[in-house]
Amino acid sequence: MLHTDTTQAQVGGSEVSSEPLNAFPGVDEPYACQDRSIGVLFYHSKQSFFFPYHYLQSIDYSATRVALEFPGEIVVITGRGLHGLYVGLARQTVWRVVEQGERGSAAATCIARIRRIPKTNAAQPEPRPELGPELGPELGPELGPAPG
Repeated sequence: MLHTDTTQAQVGGSEVSSEPLNAFPGVDEPYACQDRSIGVLFYHSKQSFFFPYHYLQSIDYSATRVALEFPGEIVVITGRGLHGLYVGLARQTVWRVVEQGERGSAAATCIARIRRIPKTNAAQPEPRPELGPELGPELGPELGPAPG
């Protein structure tokens, strides 16, 4: 059941509501869903980051890993029992993912680690000297050898 008690406060001349949903989450619940979410809040230790779903390019799933590709980064979630998380992410209903570390090790679903990997650290394609420096390695093997 959703707790709806709120506390009102004045901050900078405007009223701010302090709802339980706005509190920093505990590690008891590895992820949370709602009918439709605009994006995902990722909680990693005492830090958090957010990605909107409209930037999500792909999701890769295995039994112990879910990788979400966004334009500048890849978010890798490792743990166990991740199929429900994967389905919720694909349906865009997951709005919060919490890293549990070793504390969630007894649960059926455990998010052991969340990592952000910048795409700039991804492996670069092999250089192709036959294409010349002005063409670069991104052209790929279908071009064949450079005219001579």
